Amino acid sequence: MNTTHHTSDSDFSVETWVVPPGGSRTIDVAGIERLRVGLIAGNINVIGHDGADTRIEIEQVIEHDVHVTAERGELQINQPKRNWRDAFSTAASVMRSRTSASVTVMLPRSAVAKIGTTSAETLVSGILNGASVNTVSGDVQLSQVSGRVDINTASGRVDIDGLDGHLELRSVSGEVTVAGTGDNLSVETVSGNVLLDIDGYPKLISVNSVSGDSTVRVQQGAGLSVDFKSLSGQYAVDGISGKGKATPRIDGEPSIRIACHSVSGDLTVVRR
Repeated sequence: MNTTHHTSDSDFSVETWVVPPGGSRTIDVAGIERLRVGLIAGNINVIGHDGADTRIEIEQVIEHDVHVTAERGELQINQPKRNWRDAFSTAASVMRSRTSASVTVMLPRSAVAKIGTTSAETLVSGILNGASVNTVSGDVQLSQVSGRVDINTASGRVDIDGLDGHLELRSVSGEVTVAGTGDNLSVETVSGNVLLDIDGYPKLISVNSVSGDSTVRVQQGAGLSVDFKSLSGQYAVDGISGKGKATPRIDGEPSIRIACHSVSGDLTVVRR
């Protein structure tokens, strides 16, 4: 189904498509600057490219229709039809649902992507102006993404490669692996382990955990200013080790500040 609506003054148009269970469809649209996706299960792949047009490929639709809307530069994809912001907050009511779909979106690199899922796997690649992902248990993979990146997950694994931007990542038990650089990199977790392989010289690397262990790899020759606070966790920073509360310093220019607070989680800082 493809329905296009126009206002009486023709200032803008609204295009809508519905892909039913068992159906599949390829949709081409132009002028997309923002993407918002709300899925329960399945997978969502968002791939940035150098062109100006956007292509949506939808298949493996189960139980509920997939609704697609393009309006004023914003593309929304939802299954079932709802606001994308509800994807995380209403997870308890849909955990046992069979609803799922496989969605691939190829859009301009300059577009901003916001994605909410319950258990759907998420891939975002080649986006220049940032991405936001909220999920309960879906794995998240980002590759070559610049700008501000916000990720919230309960148990999904997070893998980020080629980051160049500002990172805010919150996880409960999912494992976290990040490779790249940025000005500020912040990771909060309860029990998930964290590996940060950092290129360049961020102003601040912040890792907070309850019991998860954190490993940070930094550039050879960089100075280190570490603020470590833990009830029972231990730290090992470039050959200096201890436990409890400490502020080890390693001379070098430029200097990287690392802040790590935990209850029992350990911190290890090594050179790349």
